[in-house]
Amino acid sequence: MVLRSLIFEPGAYKLGKGDFQHFEYLQNLTFAHCESRDEACDWKVKNTADILPFFYLPNLQFVSASIDNPDKWLWPAPLTHAPSPLKLKSLDLNNIRERCLGEILAVTKSLETLSWRWYYDNSVADDFAVTQTLDLDQVGAALSHVQGTLKDLTITADCQRATAVDNQFYPGVKAEGSLTALVNFDQLKTLQISLAFLVGFAEDKTKRLQDVIPRNVEFLTITDDLALQNCDEVGEWPQWEWTESAY
Repeated sequence: MVLRSLIFEPGAYKLGKGDFQHFEYLQNLTFAHCESRDEACDWKVKNTADILPFFYLPNLQFVSASIDNPDKWLWPAPLTHAPSPLKLKSLDLNNIRERCLGEILAVTKSLETLSWRWYYDNSVADDFAVTQTLDLDQVGAALSHVQGTLKDLTITADCQRATAVDNQFYPGVKAEGSLTALVNFDQLKTLQISLAFLVGFAEDKTKRLQDVIPRNVEFLTITDDLALQNCDEVGEWPQWEWTESAY
């Protein structure tokens, strides 16, 4: 709350000589927090309202942040409009899921580099954004906001067991939709992405990499992120069927 007031109401707080009244000169921001459930805190309290005010700063160029997924996305008061951080060129985002990712990317009109970590664990699951379903259509829609400027894209994925001791298996993940929208990202030169994001978990030879990977990519890294999550052979989730010979 204090940081929000320092940005939106300069002069309202005095923390000492110089304090934070010159946030308008801030160019690089790192905002990290615990991504799993913190038993010492109320896990339902989101950090979204704490980080979003920084996107209004006029000289912001790089942001590395873990952003929680609220039930309803709202840009912070007292402003009634979304920010326009035109100097923001690079984003490194954790925790935020595909349903909320588009809200951030919609305002980053000059973004050139994006590193995004898709994340799920049972401890922070909800009925809205943090689910076991990877919505590839929603990922493509979110990324489309920066289609004309993005040059470097890294998407990693992680799915962790809940903290309870009786959870011996990784939770499974189900992929829905497709990421074919990515093929039209003509400015993209560097791409790192999981095979599951490109063609799903099941071996399906009708899904071709050339239908997803942009034609102008010069440096491509395909990872096996999420492979462990779907290999326990428990539950109803689709198993990881890809073998090295099938890649």
